[in-house]
Amino acid sequence: QASSEHIGQDVTLDATVGRSSGSDVGHGEAIVRFGEAVTRGSDDIAAARDALRGALGDEGFVECAAITGIFNGLVRNADLSGIPLDDTTLHASQDFRESLGLNAFAGARNSDLDRADTALAPKRIFAPPGE
Repeated sequence: QASSEHIGQDVTLDATVGRSSGSDVGHGEAIVRFGEAVTRGSDDIAAARDALRGALGDEGFVECAAITGIFNGLVRNADLSGIPLDDTTLHASQDFRESLGLNAFAGARNSDLDRADTALAPKRIFAPPGE
């Protein structure tokens, strides 16, 4: 969210949990379909892979697949090892974690979510270009 705001792009966070098509990002529908198929181990993986590769080309597909793998690995390792959310993320994500259903994920048990307070969130995570 913060990186999108930094570059002046509006994105629909629902796409991060498969609730929207991701159409506000170039080739977002294909990216979301592939990411969901990989993450959930869906029978749609082959078709989603082919659609993404067709949309992005070989180089773009490899980059997207690598990012998908990295994020899956990082999140799963953090969840398994019990790493809690840092204070900045805890406070800054309070409003959208609940609406996206992220508090119901197993890894949410690693953090004291009752401590979250949007008033403690930083006003800006990134400075606009030129500052």
